[in-house]
Amino acid sequence: MQKTVNISVRNKNSRYVALDLRKQNEVIAEGRTAASVADKARKTGRQFSMMFVPKRGKTYVF
Repeated sequence: MQKTVNISVRNKNSRYVALDLRKQNEVIAEGRTAASVADKARKTGRQFSMMFVPKRGKTYVF
């Protein structure tokens, strides 16, 4: 079952975001590269999922 989630990204140039697994609509970190977002999210100590935000088209969840 798919779940649609509306998220707001602060920086329009961000292409990757990390979402809290317990609160799917809470953005933990955002940035231009997946590695930088993962590093920021790991520092919070929460479990997270990565999401790619393309300029156009579908959103891909990892």
